[in-house]
Amino acid sequence: MIAVLNRRDSIEKELSVYQLSQPEPIKPDTVQTKPKEQKPATAPESKKPTDTTRVKTPPPPSKPVPAPDTVNNKTNPPAYNFNLQNPQQVVIVLQDVDAVFANEAKNALFRHNRSTYYNKSYTLELIGLNDKQRLLLVAPFQQAAEASDYMKEIRKLASTEIFPWLNAGRYRFSLIDAANLDKVRSEKNFDAYETYLRNAYPELFK
Repeated sequence: MIAVLNRRDSIEKELSVYQLSQPEPIKPDTVQTKPKEQKPATAPESKKPTDTTRVKTPPPPSKPVPAPDTVNNKTNPPAYNFNLQNPQQVVIVLQDVDAVFANEAKNALFRHNRSTYYNKSYTLELIGLNDKQRLLLVAPFQQAAEASDYMKEIRKLASTEIFPWLNAGRYRFSLIDAANLDKVRSEKNFDAYETYLRNAYPELFK
């Protein structure tokens, strides 16, 4: 005990040194840290499955536009060509007229021409064009105007003086030249030519 008392001063010094070197206690962290906001979990986008069974049809190939043919692109010539200055014939188209009555019509017109146009040398020709049509041709005329005048005079007298016994619906009048007559005879039909002439020169039939 006496030894302890004798060492009192030294013991107190040691204790004071111990107190000074003792580390400070760790204080709890008073700063509150906010927890990080967590975004709601979203489901991953599901990719649409590709339909491998459907085959895309390729567009049809475009047709090439042919270049204009400047060599063979020729306009077809008209089937008929009528010139007003050419010599013409007056033609009486007999439709569904028996050969006997057709010959009688020719004789009647011959008598009329002899008495009315005694200073003219008209010739008459009767041709069978097909099973339905016969052509009674009167010539010559120097040009279309002269032939048209004669045709109009005959047309006025046909049903009353020249052949009144022939049904007026069985005949009609027109003009034709030698070249077109050859085409009509080869085609064996007068209708196409008559349509052409009436459309091209309607004044001839007024």
